[in-house]
Amino acid sequence: MTDRWLPPHFTRPQLEERRLPFLHLLEADQHTTQELAEFLGVSMGTTRHWN
Repeated sequence: MTDRWLPPHFTRPQLEERRLPFLHLLEADQHTTQELAEFLGVSMGTTRHWN
């Protein structure tokens, strides 16, 4: 995972667009929560909240 998804401004739909793939990637069990947090530019606390 090399690219980061970080637009300059986040709208509510963009925030949801960022959250939903996290859940699918987490369920696929191919990446650690830390890797996903770094890729999406969020904290570990955010990933725990989403999960």
